[in-house]
Amino acid sequence: MTAMTAFIFLFLLCFLQVISGNPHGINSVRKANQNAIRGRPNDRHVLPPAFGGSFNLTRTLNPPIDPTKEIITIVASDNIRGYLNWLQTWFRDAGRTHCTTQCIITDDRSKLNKADVVLFHAPTHGKIPMPPRRQDKDGRNSAIYAFLSMEQPKYAKYLADKKYLSRRFDLLLTYSLNTYYPGTRVPNMPITYYPLNILPPEAILEPQMPFNEKTGFGTGVSVVAFISNCKAAGANERVAFLEELMKYIPVHSYGGCLNNRKEPTMANDPAWPVIAQKRARKIKILKNYKFYLAFENAPVDDYVSEKVFEGLFAGTVPIYRGAPRISLFMPSDKSFIDANKMNANQIANMIKSLGNDEEKYNAYMKYKQEPLPESFKRITLQSYTHPNVICRLCEYAQKQKNKTIYTATASGRNLTFSSSNSTNTSKINNGVVNEGSVEIDDMQYMSSNTTNSLLQHVRWSPDKKDRPKSVQH
Repeated sequence: MTAMTAFIFLFLLCFLQVISGNPHGINSVRKANQNAIRGRPNDRHVLPPAFGGSFNLTRTLNPPIDPTKEIITIVASDNIRGYLNWLQTWFRDAGRTHCTTQCIITDDRSKLNKADVVLFHAPTHGKIPMPPRRQDKDGRNSAIYAFLSMEQPKYAKYLADKKYLSRRFDLLLTYSLNTYYPGTRVPNMPITYYPLNILPPEAILEPQMPFNEKTGFGTGVSVVAFISNCKAAGANERVAFLEELMKYIPVHSYGGCLNNRKEPTMANDPAWPVIAQKRARKIKILKNYKFYLAFENAPVDDYVSEKVFEGLFAGTVPIYRGAPRISLFMPSDKSFIDANKMNANQIANMIKSLGNDEEKYNAYMKYKQEPLPESFKRITLQSYTHPNVICRLCEYAQKQKNKTIYTATASGRNLTFSSSNSTNTSKINNGVVNEGSVEIDDMQYMSSNTTNSLLQHVRWSPDKKDRPKSVQH
């Protein structure tokens, strides 16, 4: 082969690779497949095959950016690395490309002077001084000071200090579903524990194991528990309640508390990403039981951890003790048992009754054959593990940033707003003025981001080394 022939051959090979969308040839495909197995950033996890989906190896590096979108910058002043997945490449890329804004998040504190939102984080707050406030030419604060906590006050001490929250912050992001954080007039943006980065809302519709096969791995035991926190944040009372319940009915306890059962050995499931293997094993175990004791550490308004959702994924009936308003988080009142007002003996009697009546038991699985209610979809889309959370935060900041200041004249139930550009009249409704109308920002359902079809299908699970720290629930 002459030098010229070799040159032409190599040129044609490179040309074919480029026009086929694979500029690096077969090596890039091999690398993409390896990264997908390891859970690297070019894996867009849509839905595990276990739930009828598959891995889509769409490359997400260097995603296109819409220059017409307004840039909104979030700067994390407190440390969030190792706690949240918000600084991982896939998460930041989704924020820049899939939100209604170019939503940029960073922990580079040198950019604080350009921040639209300064983010503070409960687990690490107070370790460094808060940056001083900046004001714009109209004397308004230039950045929203937002405080984030996924933990209850017993774990996050600042949440219990209502005066501190009211004095220091303009916005809270917490587990509470209230528009204002309880005990304050600080706006609250609800965020939930639904694992939207791993599974979409429809994952709870996965069919259950047949009634007669839910035998506790052939033992005849129908109740299972996974409890590892035995003391902290009120968990000692939960353990005491479990111990009392076990006097009336057999329970397989796999967790560290009252452990009487070892987890069966299971190989990693390639249908699940690396970060989710522990959850995959747990759900496979739960599938073998009729009832799952989904008990929170302690009852806290709207504090609903991932436990109850795992019961839905597995197709077992969660028996729940914790947040009084648990029904607001569920797809149906008949998808779980609210045991908040039941004693151990009453729970045991209900388990014995339902566990021996297939028809009555299967009534708790009826939700799996029905369309998902919009209220449940909203709960899932408020997940703190998915880029939708920063989209919501950026859109809120954009709305605040672009507010027009009006002079208001009241007349009965009407207000007349006057500005240099327009005069509008509208009803009084809790008093947030935005572009000529009075409205209360709907923190739960606000923004087109909660219905962004592209964003709803972004899924990602980081490599094991990037696994966020978590408090035992």
